[in-house]
Amino acid sequence: MRNSDTDNTLFPVARIWQFMIVSVFLVTLMACGEVDENDGEVVNSFNLPTDSALTLYCPDAGIGGESCILDDPENPYAITPVNDTTKWDLSDDAPSWKARFYMWATAQAMSPRGENQYHVALALQGMYSESGSELAREQALKAYRSVLDNYYDDVWFFKYPAPPATPTLYLWPKKVRLLSVDNLWDDGDGDNPLRDSTSQFPLSPLFASELAALEAIGEWGYTFESETGDIIPN
Repeated sequence: MRNSDTDNTLFPVARIWQFMIVSVFLVTLMACGEVDENDGEVVNSFNLPTDSALTLYCPDAGIGGESCILDDPENPYAITPVNDTTKWDLSDDAPSWKARFYMWATAQAMSPRGENQYHVALALQGMYSESGSELAREQALKAYRSVLDNYYDDVWFFKYPAPPATPTLYLWPKKVRLLSVDNLWDDGDGDNPLRDSTSQFPLSPLFASELAALEAIGEWGYTFESETGDIIPN
């Protein structure tokens, strides 16, 4: 049998404590970021980097299967669910190439593959374009070489044509090794929108000339075939 006198005494106290706990929880969320109404996930949009100063938590951060980026205290995506579903929106919403580097390096650490590795290299190249950082350039070259060494036959299915050209989009497979070679030097044909000065995020080539790029590729153990536009192991 319920004791009504006891219940009437304890009920307000319990409600007060419940209210205090919920209040503290909400204040904590507000301090950390916004609450996504769709899934209740806390989205912290205040700590994403907007600069181009690269610091590496370990020498091979973002390269191959190295997972040290997940322990990097400067990585804002370390505790974010980065997967094949979320990574595209996260990349689109990133405010800088540096933020994209952290995001794609996190994706690469969680699921090493050529697609992720290529975008790590792309983000590092973007940082080099903005800052002229030799560290960003060297790390970008390591990432591109990792594409060749570790993910030679991997492909990236990208949308073509890009909106708003047409409402009909097709998924085209492109081997990431070919995309990588396209970014190493400027061949002057003007067909790479990422090197177009009018692009939202223009890229600078990583080598001053095609000859320098081909020499480096040769040192990596590969040969570029100009007739086919492909790169093959020596």
